Amino acid sequence: MKTAIIDTTTAGNNVILTGIPGKRFRIYAYMLFSESQNYFIWKSGSTALSGQMHMTAGSNAAIHLGDQWPAGGMPVLQTNVGDDFVIYLDQAHHAGGHITYGEVTV
Repeated sequence: MKTAIIDTTTAGNNVILTGIPGKRFRIYAYMLFSESQNYFIWKSGSTALSGQMHMTAGSNAAIHLGDQWPAGGMPVLQTNVGDDFVIYLDQAHHAGGHITYGEVTV
């Protein structure tokens, strides 16, 4: 398992993981903090992986699946082969947190 930091203040698409040819990312867990009221969307490149996830100011979201997290958990999100893993923010504000992920050769 690998981890990556989420730390952005820019509205629109923000690349969290840069795509790798021949591989996809499987996201096993995430924790996200939002400084202000907004929504975010997880994406594989330009393709939405989630709907609008609304957050209130000062809120956070955390998710993982599986009793043996992170080693044996189920992925909660998965990118298409070679795509970036992206978080879309509807407005400029501070969003922070981290993800736990793996790279899968296809």
